[in-house]
Amino acid sequence: MSLFAKSAAAVAPPSPSPPSPSPPSPARTGCARTLSSSPSPSAGVPSSAPHPASWLVTSHVAAPSVVTVFHWKLLFGPVDILSLMMVCLENVLSHAHVDAFVKVLADATLFESGERTAGRAARPRKRNLQAVSDRPEVQRILATVRKALGRHAVFQRFAVPARLGRMLVSRFDPEMTYGSHFDDAFIDGLRTDLSFTLFLSAPESYSGGELELQSPMGSQALKLPAGCALVYPSDQLHAVRPVEDGVRLAVVGWIQSRVRSAPQRQLLFDLAQATDRVRDADGSLDDAVTELKRVRNNLLRLWSD
Repeated sequence: MSLFAKSAAAVAPPSPSPPSPSPPSPARTGCARTLSSSPSPSAGVPSSAPHPASWLVTSHVAAPSVVTVFHWKLLFGPVDILSLMMVCLENVLSHAHVDAFVKVLADATLFESGERTAGRAARPRKRNLQAVSDRPEVQRILATVRKALGRHAVFQRFAVPARLGRMLVSRFDPEMTYGSHFDDAFIDGLRTDLSFTLFLSAPESYSGGELELQSPMGSQALKLPAGCALVYPSDQLHAVRPVEDGVRLAVVGWIQSRVRSAPQRQLLFDLAQATDRVRDADGSLDDAVTELKRVRNNLLRLWSD
């Protein structure tokens, strides 16, 4: 299921219709993809509708407001639904910023072993490098990323951030990897509700190194274009596959949301997206749009920490 958000800065053209289901490849480099597994339809899902994990959507729209939402749903009986949610944001950073950062990060003296900041459980699985955070060059990169996320309307709407915590620049050279793990519940006193990976290396510049996300429905390997970010639940098992050739650079970080509950955040985001569609479909529905915004604001008051 893909949703496209519009901002005052840029309006994305309509997305093409989803193509027919086809066998997935081991990894994708586009900024939008659903699960690779396709279980049989669950009870309550209309047979005429594609299963949420059985079709592929790829967005080629180069707008900073484009968002793709992945809903992963597994039915346990007729009522209970487990839903995991992640979002892919295109063009969080401009090409100019990405090129400049990659040039700066070519300096090997900026990096140290990544084991230093890994949690106790994850430390044996982490074999990579990370930039020394107190170096001025690194601080400038992280400050730019923090500012870019702060003004990114879709990120703000999706994450409802209360605090944007520690960020790291990671580097994976050939044979480096980060085994399956989930992020600690608290990092530097910040409750980790959401994690993000912002890709700096162009996908064609390295082989391997896919970000692998695991769910009850299987694993999904993703390699996004430089400047794109993936935001996903911090308690979701994930890994970085071994890099075979080239260098994989990325910025990773953690977010504490104002809304602790993931299902509530999902409902708020869906409501905001639906409000945009009502507003864009018929200009005579201004009163309805105002009412929908009022409902969302009241839910924020009710659910926010």
